[in-house]
Amino acid sequence: MIARSGSYLSKINGKKSNSFPKVDDHPEGSSSSNKPRYKREKVAGSGVTAVRGLSSGTTSHVTSTSPISSSTTSLVGLENLGNTCFMNSALQCVFNAEPVITFFGGEGWKEEVKGDSPMKGQLVKGFVEVFRMVRNGKAYSSVNPNGLKRLVGKWAPHLSGFAQQDSQEFMRFLLDGLAEDLNNRRNRTKRPEDLKEEELEKLTSEIQSNYWWKRHLSNNDSFITETFCGQLMSTVECCHCSTRSYCFDPFYDLSVPLPSGEKKGGGFSSSIGSVLERGRRSFGKKDLNSALSFTSSSNTTLEDCLRLFTSPETIDGDNKPLCTKCKKKRKSIKRITVHKFPPILVLHMKRFTFPARTKLTTPIRFPLTSLDMSTFSFHNQSSPEPLYDLYAYTNHMGSLSGGHYTATCKSGDGKWYTYNDSHVSEAVVGDDGWVGDDGCPYVLFYKKRT
Repeated sequence: MIARSGSYLSKINGKKSNSFPKVDDHPEGSSSSNKPRYKREKVAGSGVTAVRGLSSGTTSHVTSTSPISSSTTSLVGLENLGNTCFMNSALQCVFNAEPVITFFGGEGWKEEVKGDSPMKGQLVKGFVEVFRMVRNGKAYSSVNPNGLKRLVGKWAPHLSGFAQQDSQEFMRFLLDGLAEDLNNRRNRTKRPEDLKEEELEKLTSEIQSNYWWKRHLSNNDSFITETFCGQLMSTVECCHCSTRSYCFDPFYDLSVPLPSGEKKGGGFSSSIGSVLERGRRSFGKKDLNSALSFTSSSNTTLEDCLRLFTSPETIDGDNKPLCTKCKKKRKSIKRITVHKFPPILVLHMKRFTFPARTKLTTPIRFPLTSLDMSTFSFHNQSSPEPLYDLYAYTNHMGSLSGGHYTATCKSGDGKWYTYNDSHVSEAVVGDDGWVGDDGCPYVLFYKKRT
């Protein structure tokens, strides 16, 4: 099987590009690890330059008086411009990623901006404008992201206006757009020689993975790719002759299903909210954590969702694939595993169902530290365990038609804070690894241990 990627931006602009499909639609991946090729500047103690004036249609360079450091605690909110909580929550999670703080906190990013990208470098400049204002702002103040919102609407019309939108959909556009604006086309990785499908089938899965990963990097090589991009491998095994075929695709995030039996409506969210409210009135913080632990003891875990995502699937009937050895359509077993792990792993909980247009409000227990992804990896136990620590997540409250997004992020001071548009407050974190909010975790951001 040969993996082919379709750009998110190409779907918007009608232009051909080699970027990221939705993992939902094409659940397959790519592999191999590469050493970082992007300069990481140490910015502590040095002045930085912020891009200003995009909201008024002009661009000027203003020297900031405050250096940006990965240890800086940023407690600056983002103003809600009218149902823009979906954008604000996603931005706060991206802003709080250490690689993002380091890369965009220095000046090296300017050398990577490409004027020949679909957005002519405008998106990355608008992103940096808001990022710098947030990182250098006064604690518990707020920033107006109107300039960035206007740029997003220009290049993604479906995200324009002030209707409710999906936080993960915005994040997909943002990462893909930033990757295009920073795409290192001039010094791209050499594209491997084209191989026919029958030639690829003779290669090991590891060699096939490297082949497809290098082809991807030959068209998509940027700081964003290096930081957020991973690779999935889809294995299809013929039930008749056990012949295996592989397919690889890159991903920015994994859309993970929730196990069956989850509650719909507001039942679970309401009960957690009640415990939180009672806890704030009657309990100390330790007691409140215990209450949260008790309330969520029967909840679905993130590992349950990941097991479902990678569980084998039987392909039969009209969907039977053609076995390359049998030369016939055969009943087969398909399984998806992660082949290449990115430094920042983004996990999207599939809470919204279509066309039924309902929301699954199942509480998900997710670890703050030591998320072990080895069970869901193609590689054997001799490889280093891919361990991840949570640093941020978005939360969705309410229904599909009338909901609200917030972000909860771990800041440089080691504490957790909830970013509710303009308002920033310290978050309640359970000792057992449960982060308490009156709602449902929607997109989780994990940082890989080094």
